Amino acid sequence: MRTGSKNAGVRTRRKVRRAIIQSTPEMPSLVLKWLRRLRRDVNGRRVDQLTHSLQTATLAFQAGAADDIIVAALCHDIGKAVSWVDHGRRSADIIKPYVTSAAYWVVAAHDDFLAVYNINRSGLDPYAFREKHARRRWYKTAVVFADEWDSMAYDPTIKPLSLRYFEPLIRRVFAATRRRAERDTGLALIQELESVIPADR
Repeated sequence: MRTGSKNAGVRTRRKVRRAIIQSTPEMPSLVLKWLRRLRRDVNGRRVDQLTHSLQTATLAFQAGAADDIIVAALCHDIGKAVSWVDHGRRSADIIKPYVTSAAYWVVAAHDDFLAVYNINRSGLDPYAFREKHARRRWYKTAVVFADEWDSMAYDPTIKPLSLRYFEPLIRRVFAATRRRAERDTGLALIQELESVIPADR
C-alpha cells in the first residue's frame, strides 16, 4: 500500500473525528448521503456496499438488536465512502457521538472479527485478531455482528429492507449526541469534511 494513500486516510480520519464529534442539523442528511455513495462500490463482491450495509442492518433488525446496534450495522462500512484505508475505525468515529460505547467498538473492531473469513496470510492465526478483544464487554455482540450479520451480508438472494425504511431511525439516532463536544466544530468543518469525499456523480 502506498504511504501517501495511508497518510491521506489518517488525515481524513482526523477530520472525521473532529467534524462529527458534535451533532449538527445536517448530520442525518449527511449520513444518508454517504450511505448512498456506497452504491458505487462493489470491489469484486457479489453485491455493492450499500446493499451489503442494508443486508447487515436488516439481519440485525430481524434479530431484535437495539437501535444503536442496527445503526452500527447500517453504518459499519460508511468510511469506505472516503477510503478503504482503516475504514472500520473511520466508520466508528462517524457514529461515536451518537451511539453506545459497545456499538462504537463493534464497528471499530469489526475487521478483526472478520479475519476468520478474510485472512489468507500463511502463518497467522485468524482467530487471534478477535481473541485479543475477548475480555471486552462488547465481545459477544461483536461475535454475533461478524458471524451472523456482517459475514452473511454479501448474498444477492437476500432482499434487505430499504434505506428509506431505515431513514426515520437514522434521523432519530443522529439528531442528538450522547457526548458533548470539546469545542464547537461548526458547519464550516462539516463542509471541510465534505471536501475530502469524492463528489457525487
